Amino acid sequence: GIPRTRIPTMMNPRKESNSPLLELAWAGAILAGGSSKRFGSNKLELLLPNGKTVCEQVGSALRPHCQTLYFLNSVLPSNGFDDFVRLEDWQAESGPLAGILSALQALESDCLLVIGGDMPWVTEDLVAWFQRQVGKEPTRPWCGLGRQGLEPLFSAWPKSLAGPVKQLWEEGVRSPRAILKSFEVQTCSPPFQVGRVKMADPLRSINRPEDWESLLLEWKSSSSPPQSAN
Repeated sequence: GIPRTRIPTMMNPRKESNSPLLELAWAGAILAGGSSKRFGSNKLELLLPNGKTVCEQVGSALRPHCQTLYFLNSVLPSNGFDDFVRLEDWQAESGPLAGILSALQALESDCLLVIGGDMPWVTEDLVAWFQRQVGKEPTRPWCGLGRQGLEPLFSAWPKSLAGPVKQLWEEGVRSPRAILKSFEVQTCSPPFQVGRVKMADPLRSINRPEDWESLLLEWKSSSSPPQSAN
């Protein structure tokens, strides 16, 4: 494994924030890479019962809590993402860490919040809850724990990691999970009920057609499915 690495001190953890919950300045990033081979079509454009695409739902969850918004690894959708900045991968066809590294190098905020573009059960309330956890120890990376364990596509990275992550990249490391563990990542298990919404696993991704079918069934059976403000 990768030796544990000392994290540089974050110089200025207090900045003006649009979110009333925190004093940290946040950037949010949708990780929208991948070829959707297992799914068979562009899963980010799938239409949810509330009229939004899967990716729009994720954007709606991030928007109220982040001053800067990045769209990583993919072509920026034509509608609904005018306030997002598209970033090229640090290196093409190199996995999710290439997008995360690009965002860290561009980062001017205190923390980078990364969410997979195919995780529509992530709501505004869940993002706010995660930010509160990160605020307890903002100089360390944080990662959500789903039913499958550590979920790097629901993670927070302090700006101080921009240099160390780049160094590990140059040494050939390509696994976000391995890098998070090397920096003694803080973990938290999201509540399976946020507000009035009950979820089987809020950190699920849509990887296969059966994942999409299961999500639709759960969404339609819920008396209060996730709703994010525009």
